[in-house]
Amino acid sequence: MKLQLHLLSITLFMLLLLPCFAQNSSSQDYIVKLFYFLPNDRDAQPNIDAKMEDLIKKAQQFYANQMEIHGHGNKTFQYEKDKFGKAVVHHVIGKQGDSSYWKNPAKAFREIDKSLYKYNKTILFVGLDISKKVLLKNACGLAYPGKRIVLPASSSCFNVGVTAHELGHAFGLPHGYGGMKGISKYAARWLDVNRYFNPDRIEIKKDNEAQIKMHSSSIAYPPNNLHIFFQITDPDGLHLARFLTGSTILHSGEFLSGEKGIATFTNFGETLKNNRVKVNTADINGGATWGKWSSLDDAQPNMVLDISVNNKAAQDGLIGYWTLDEAKGPYVFNSIGNTHHAKIKEGAILQANSGKIGGALETKWKNAATIENGAELINDLTAFTIALWVKSNQINTDRGFISSRMPNKREQSFSLRYDATGSKGGSNNVIRATIKTTDGIQTYESASNVQTTEWQHIALAWDSGQKLKLYINGILDHPTFNSSAKNGKLTGANRLVIGKGSLDNHNAWRGLVDDVRLYNRALSAKEIADIPHVTNKDDRFHGVSMSVVADITDESIDPNVDVQYILTVTNIGNKNDTITLSVSDNEDTSLSKESVTLTQGTSSPVILTVPRIVGIQQVTVIATSQGDSTKSAQITTTTTIKR
Repeated sequence: MKLQLHLLSITLFMLLLLPCFAQNSSSQDYIVKLFYFLPNDRDAQPNIDAKMEDLIKKAQQFYANQMEIHGHGNKTFQYEKDKFGKAVVHHVIGKQGDSSYWKNPAKAFREIDKSLYKYNKTILFVGLDISKKVLLKNACGLAYPGKRIVLPASSSCFNVGVTAHELGHAFGLPHGYGGMKGISKYAARWLDVNRYFNPDRIEIKKDNEAQIKMHSSSIAYPPNNLHIFFQITDPDGLHLARFLTGSTILHSGEFLSGEKGIATFTNFGETLKNNRVKVNTADINGGATWGKWSSLDDAQPNMVLDISVNNKAAQDGLIGYWTLDEAKGPYVFNSIGNTHHAKIKEGAILQANSGKIGGALETKWKNAATIENGAELINDLTAFTIALWVKSNQINTDRGFISSRMPNKREQSFSLRYDATGSKGGSNNVIRATIKTTDGIQTYESASNVQTTEWQHIALAWDSGQKLKLYINGILDHPTFNSSAKNGKLTGANRLVIGKGSLDNHNAWRGLVDDVRLYNRALSAKEIADIPHVTNKDDRFHGVSMSVVADITDESIDPNVDVQYILTVTNIGNKNDTITLSVSDNEDTSLSKESVTLTQGTSSPVILTVPRIVGIQQVTVIATSQGDSTKSAQITTTTTIKR
């Protein structure tokens, strides 16, 4: 791991505020032991025992906190203590000088007395006191096979972030499992059965290897999104399957149970390094099967499931709509088509039922949600409207929620953020917007003191040759600064990010973002006010929206089983309503419900079943409000079955 990556892992304040937990001091199996290794030409550090105890205690507390967050209790690993409860630090004087060990850190392990540990039941945490700041060429810490880790003890790398990271590898976690910002749910489930987190569990006499078989059949949904099925059998009882890509980087996972199950790998439309995947598993006793690499070169789908953009949305100019209600793996789908989905980065999460409408994206640390090929949506537009809900944790802040370039301390492209002190208009607590056109840069600063910790709807609209317009909660803002109008088209975007601004690479929006809509035209004031929930109107209105995913399970690859789509029907009006559903032009399909009664803002699933017939079947489902028959939504599915 590169030095610069480890140095980002030092944020520790939360560790100091957590409750304590008991440690069983009697167990000497499945325990972490601490060693301070000093080359024979260096002087020992003062207080090194206290430093190493502080690191291991904070790393232990970090894992306890993360396991608690993921619902496994404050379970954590144990480290060696003396009869007074102090960490035991074994001191070892090396046989050679400083340069010998930083060139080959593994030498230190060979000089540690083997009687001090059990090879398969002890993790060695070695603080190697060398003059270099890193190990080898650029490693801030190293984890070796056999549950051994080593850190340079006289450098800034000797911190709890690197300690916890390398210990994670010793516990069997691959790269990509999280870090000091929080471990993933797959990492927590792995550790829940790990021996080091269950030292007093009775060991089984024989650990059976899981049998992993890749099915030849696969499904594409959407068309560029492969689903590959792996059949996994383990008589010890299945617990977790993890998918690794690249050079053993955690991609995703699946929770399993029983002795036999199907784990589905989804590439989420990405091109994988070497186009391969490795499956490894954990059983209920903590036994691991590491699996082999499986090539995806020949994984040709025998079924393609498609959700086509409906014509009405396209005519409206809506080119991107991210409800941020639910995710499939790390992706939130673009509700109007099969491209430009939002990939949620580690550290940002979807909070169910916490949004203005349904769920919302909560951004933390430095990561947010990046739109696939998002620059394609922004560049070359001659008009646009972007509309979204935001809820900030604080005011008097400079955090942003929309950006289109890698943060570089400058605003020279498409961006929206809170600005504590406007640099152009001289007012406080404003909303600042910037766009870059082929004719130049336009900047906007809102009226003063518009920042809030309540839900706030923001809509920014522009047309070539016009000034920017900002609407706050459906009301046209009166800016403190609005630069002159520019002609041309938008340019300069190399991405589109939800939940992060353009100023600081290490900071994302602190709060929630919901219901992001992007149009390729400038909406009128009335159209913006008519977006659901934007204005508090006395009149009541009806509305309906619909999204869909495919019900892809292990049965989906059975040639005798029909194909099912899960429709989510939502009442987006502000009045209770009954919504009727119908299917056009296909008598063989069926719906699980012909109508749903919903209170305002709520949703209901409806199953669309399409018979598994070789060929192409196109089915359109129409949802219509009974309260106002002019309000409807439709989705077209295309199912292609190959022989």
